[in-house]
This record gives sequence, structure tokens and C-alpha cells, in this order.
Amino acid sequence: MIESDGKRILIERGYEALDTEGTGVTIDEKRPGGPVSENMIRPFEISITSKHHDGELTESFWEKSTLPAHVVAGSALTVTPIAAQSLIHGDQSQYQMACKLRDYFQDNQRVLFSFNGINYDLKVLRHFYFENLQYPYQLSQDDRIHVDLLHASYAARDFSDQIQFIINEKGKKSLKQTDIALANGIDVGVAHTAADDTRTLMQIADLFLEKIPEIIFTAVECGNKFRVQNKMIEEEYFCHSNPWSSKALAPLMRNSIKGMENEIYFFDLAHDPEKYINASETEISKLIGKSRSPIVRLALNKNPILLSGTRFSEKIGINTNEALSKAMMISSNEGFINNLNSALIRRGNPYTKDINEKFPEMTIYSGFPPNADYLILNEFSGSSFNEKIQIRDHLKDSRLKAFANRLLVLEHPRDCQKSMLIQYQDFAKKRLLNDGRSVPNLTLPGAIEQMDDSIAKGYDNEDRIDEINQYHEHLRKELES
Repeated sequence: MIESDGKRILIERGYEALDTEGTGVTIDEKRPGGPVSENMIRPFEISITSKHHDGELTESFWEKSTLPAHVVAGSALTVTPIAAQSLIHGDQSQYQMACKLRDYFQDNQRVLFSFNGINYDLKVLRHFYFENLQYPYQLSQDDRIHVDLLHASYAARDFSDQIQFIINEKGKKSLKQTDIALANGIDVGVAHTAADDTRTLMQIADLFLEKIPEIIFTAVECGNKFRVQNKMIEEEYFCHSNPWSSKALAPLMRNSIKGMENEIYFFDLAHDPEKYINASETEISKLIGKSRSPIVRLALNKNPILLSGTRFSEKIGINTNEALSKAMMISSNEGFINNLNSALIRRGNPYTKDINEKFPEMTIYSGFPPNADYLILNEFSGSSFNEKIQIRDHLKDSRLKAFANRLLVLEHPRDCQKSMLIQYQDFAKKRLLNDGRSVPNLTLPGAIEQMDDSIAKGYDNEDRIDEINQYHEHLRKELES
């Protein structure tokens, strides 16, 4: 039985905050350094801050790592103070950090807070795990709960006057983590260091728990996709906030198309359902995915915060009684629901595309590796080089085999045959020295292009620029040697 009381869950499990610093963000092919896929972004610093019973904050996990020779950081280094050379000559590898993080979360059921973690940190960790032979979905299994405080900030912006916000240059409330902290008297420490960011995040979590507890408790109750699905049947309608606005929404259905099961559909109660209840399948098809459409799509796996409609809709100008009447009218209309379902079936999966098998990192969503592979990989980290060879040979999944081959070189360079070293070096060159933008990762020319763009836009820390340039030059010489 899934618990439904967010307050009780927080008391029983406790909570902690996570932040990562990494090689950058997704970049469009038209921007400097692009294209860069989210699949190729890697963390080099991970921090988790929790709280002792006496209220003292402490880093329960704080690790840094080098980057493998086929990964480079560019202008991301202008916003974090981490030593650039430590990405080459640090104390531990990506694989070693991945194993430590896996072990940390092994029996950990604390509620996890992040800020934009849904769209960044947890995605980065998923791909980081995948390339380092860890189960990618560790943080979304076993009823783990994740609350993205950026999403809670959207709700605080529209449904409460208890949180202070800085007004930005566009005249809107700034939803940046640092700005929310500063507006509410929280010391941000050194911004863009994972440890200080998680301390700031914990203080924001405590502020929200004090000032907007119902929003946070609801966020906990919607802290994974199974809980969101459970929440959808509790009320006739809900309130939900996105980066731009808030809406009162009546739940309709979950998409049943293969690969689209995370889509959930609602009716926007700002619209009159009488205009749509007799809409045909074709007419409904034209409404799906359109801006200002009465049909609203949310994602189960993004843990949308579904606030009680009857408690919050008046705050955004939606009369409770009218909303209830509209919600019951549309959600109980079998003809409308059936036509919506038929429209979704006709639409299919519009995001299906060919997977580029040349880049195994890009295939994470093209099928799960066999469970047997991950079972034997549990032995990989503590094994000798020769034992790792045997484990690799027993793997069924070709992607995991490719990653294992890389790790054999990266973790055991002195034990590898010369042919394995040459093969990896050739691979790294193709990944990093490619200037034709035919790879989905940040290349060395792309990283340099990013830095040139940052300097052109006013970045003028000369010592840091020299440090980053030396890092890029060192990496170039290593690749060309």
C-alpha cells in the first residue's frame, strides 16, 4: 500500500539534497560547441547534504572525479571553481565515483530534494551510471521519492505569498536557486560548487517546509510516477504549475501506446467542456500538443505536483464549484475519453527515431539490458583485470560490453594489451578531435569554441582562462601523442 501522507513520509524517511557539477548542458547544433546530447554530459562533482538530528547540516556524500580521455569540459568550467587539471589528474575515476554513489543509495530511502534535478541532475546521473556499468534507474526504483524544488517554486510563485522572490530584468519573479535563497536570507556560499549548492538547497527545503508545507507534502506524495498515478484518482481535479503559469486540470487518461506510457492527459478547466465533449477523434487529434489547447499533457516520470483543486483553484481565479462541475462533465464522458484514446492510438509514438548504434550511450532507451548482466556486473568493481575480462565475456548486451572494454583500459592501463590501449586512444581521438560536428558529444574544438564565445560575451577572469586553456592544450597533446 503506497503511503499518502507526505508529512509522515518525511518524518519516517528523512530527507537530503543532491547536486552535481558537470561538463555542461544540452547544446543545439547551431550554438557554440554544439551539438551536445544530454546522453553525453558527465558529472565531475557530486554532493549530497543531509541533516543530523541536532539540525546540523553535513555532506553525507561528496566526491570528485577525473574525466575519461574521451570526455572534455568547456565553458562549464567558467561557472564552477573546480581545478581544471583535476579533471585529468584527480584522485579517482568516473567509474570509482559511480560505484561509491551506487553503494551510497543501496539501502537509502531518504526523500531526495534537488533543484531542476528532474531535467538535469538525475538525467546526468542516469547516463553516468549507464556508461559506468551501473543500473541506470537506481534512483527511480523501490519507491524512492524525488522532489524537485524548482517545480515547488512554480507552485509557490502562484499559490502562496509566503516565499520571497527577486524580480528579474523582465519584471517576473526569478526562479533561480541562488535568487530564491538570497531573497529569503539564505547564505549561498560559493555558487556552483556541489557541496555549497546542496547546503543552500537543504535550507530552501526547510524554508518551504515551514512556509508552504502543503505544497511540499503534496510534492512528496507525487515523488515518483507510481505515486503520481495513485494521486490522480484521489480528486475530481487538481492544480498544477509549470514555468509559465498554473492551471486547474481534470484528469482524463494515461497514454497506453508503447513507449508513451509516461504521458498523462488532463482537461484545462479554464475552457468550457461543453464545446469539446462531442468532438470527433479527428478534431481531438488537432488539439493534442498544441499551445492553449484544452487538452494538457504532463509526464508521469517528471513527478508533476498535483495540488488539491478544491483547496487551491480559487487562488488562480477558478471558482471551485464551477471547476468541479466542469471536471465531472468532461471526465465522465465516455465518448470524449474514447475519442481521445483513439486519437492517441492514431498518433502513435511521434518521437520514434533511428538509434545511432555507433554511439552506445545514445541507446539507453532502446531496451533494457538483461538483469543477468547487471547481476554479474556487481562483481566487476572488486575484481582483478583478468576476472573483469571474464565478466565482460559473459555479458549479453553489446552496449555494456563496449563500456566494459573502455573501463578495462581506463581502470587497468598497465595490465592491458597494447592493442587495447591503441584501440581506446583511436576511439578517444574520434570522439574529441572531430571538428565536423558528426558526434553527439562535446569535442575539444567545440570546448575551445565555447570558451571563445564566453570571452566574447565578457568573461574576463584571465587566470581562469589560462588554466582552462592549459587543460585543453594538455588534453590535445595527450590525444595526439
